[in-house]
Amino acid sequence: MAADKKRCFIIMPISTPKAMEEKYSGGAEHFDHVYECLFEPSVKEAGYTPIPPTFGGSVNIQASIVKNLETAGLVLCDMSCLNPNVFFEWGIRTSLNKPVCIVKDELTKGAPFDMSTLHHHTYSSGVELWNIEDERKKLMKHIQATIEKSSGVNELWSHFEVTAAQPFKAQEGEQSELAYLAMQMESLQRKFDSVIVPNRMVQDEASVRRPLRHDMKRTEGQDRAMLCVEDISRERGKMLITVAPHQTDHIRVLYAGPADGTYEKEVRDVVEGAFGVRVEFECMDA
Repeated sequence: MAADKKRCFIIMPISTPKAMEEKYSGGAEHFDHVYECLFEPSVKEAGYTPIPPTFGGSVNIQASIVKNLETAGLVLCDMSCLNPNVFFEWGIRTSLNKPVCIVKDELTKGAPFDMSTLHHHTYSSGVELWNIEDERKKLMKHIQATIEKSSGVNELWSHFEVTAAQPFKAQEGEQSELAYLAMQMESLQRKFDSVIVPNRMVQDEASVRRPLRHDMKRTEGQDRAMLCVEDISRERGKMLITVAPHQTDHIRVLYAGPADGTYEKEVRDVVEGAFGVRVEFECMDA
């Protein structure tokens, strides 16, 4: 699939973590303001068409994300708040050996890798009228510098002098590249659910819970229910760890704490009423 070199896919936090709302001037809508006031105009000034991180009406969100990660000429990656979904998508883009423009805000400290080895830009989280023009110019220059420095490939591979893996090429009768990547994304998520999540949750024998898992034969109702949970979670500022189908009429939701009975009741009322799908919750302490 040929890449559209004039499109820039933006991966960034969709919602502001509750713990960070007071630190950001925009509160719960902070990252909406960052996209509209900083990222979108800066990408346009750099000569690219910005592709937002949300997909209205998308039937398969994962497929849309993978498609944009694969085909966009550039990806702008905002690592602010160390959002796990952003890092997951950054990893996919990196594995494709295609250029990524990395940014973060000044409030984000302690990235889980040495960012000093990578070309990145720190922007001011205060998206204010008196400094926004200066911030746009700085970001636009960073985007242009990334494009020039990358020469169409990912900086990480060249920095460590590693030969990138060759991209998958579909043969007659085999899956397309997009289907292959979506399958790999699903496989990685299942591994995360079965290994990483339980290890982080286990503190003593009484706290051991069965890992959440993806069932490949899920129903349309479960798919719709999971999308609904994601929408409600974004609106309520809840950080989802994972949402996955279970059996034929259940889904399981794991979210970052503290536990919130009001949120759980709202999800249950909407999902069970609209789709006839039961919801089970796990809350990981923040």
